Amino acid sequence: MSDHTRFEELVLPHLNAAYNLARWLTRDVNDAEDVVQDACVRALKYVGSLNGSGARAWFLTIVRHAFYDSCKRNRPAEIARIADIPIGTVMSRLSPTRGLLQRSPLLHAAN
Repeated sequence: MSDHTRFEELVLPHLNAAYNLARWLTRDVNDAEDVVQDACVRALKYVGSLNGSGARAWFLTIVRHAFYDSCKRNRPAEIARIADIPIGTVMSRLSPTRGLLQRSPLLHAAN
């Protein structure tokens, strides 16, 4: 069985669940579509390693990882674009804020 056939049989039936998860994670229709598209490309690439059972969980895990990767790629550039400031400024302002959060008694109380 070819990888394309395996993808169609094992992964595509879970496309709606993948989109719903991506929509919930991203809170945005367009971002969700991008995440699912990236996840489909990854799933097609690795579908040969998938055994028949657990395809849904396997694919939804790929969707989650695609979302995390999109956050890593887009967060600081997105903040810089919205605030209309250079990325270096965003990063330098985030650093002391992270330190304050780490020392916050409220953060430690939540754990």
